Amino acid sequence: MDDMPVVDWFETPLGARVLREEARLAMLALDDVFGFELLQVGAWGPSHHLLDGARTQHTTLLAPEIAPGVTLCAPLETLPFKSDSIDAILLPHTLELVEDPYAVLREAERVLTGEGCLMICGFNPFSGWGARRLFGRRFGRPAFPPGTQRMLSERRLRDWVALLGFD
Repeated sequence: MDDMPVVDWFETPLGARVLREEARLAMLALDDVFGFELLQVGAWGPSHHLLDGARTQHTTLLAPEIAPGVTLCAPLETLPFKSDSIDAILLPHTLELVEDPYAVLREAERVLTGEGCLMICGFNPFSGWGARRLFGRRFGRPAFPPGTQRMLSERRLRDWVALLGFD
C-alpha cells in the first residue's frame, strides 16, 4: 500500500474515510462563506467533492496539472487572478504537497479580498498521521499519505498567516 499513487490511496478504506470526513468538515466551514468566487487551490481527491457545500456564486478548482474536476491549470505559486479578487480560498492539503508552502500562502493572501476567508486542511504532525509518517521515513518507506512532502504544525501555520496579516 505504501507504493500506491495518491489517486489509488483515495480508493482504499482509509483514504475514502478521510475524504468523507474532510468533505463533511468542508461543508460545515463553507456554510458561513458567501461571495462571488471560491477558489480551491490544489486537487485533493476526486473532482469538486470539497466544494459541494459552497454558497458562493462560483467555484473554481485550480491545480498545476489536468485532473478530473480541475477547471483551471496554473502554477500554485503564481495564481492567474488579479489582486483582491477572490472571496474565499480552500487549501486542501496543498501546503503539504508543494515544495514552497509559504509561497502558496503569499499568493493566496495576494488574491484574497480584504475580508476574504482562507481555509487550510492538513494533517497534524503531532498526531497518529505524523507518527505514521515519521516511522515510515525512519524505515525508508515512501511518504504517507502518498505525495506529502511535509506536515506543518498548527503553530507554524498560525505564525505564517499572522506574518501575512490574516486574523
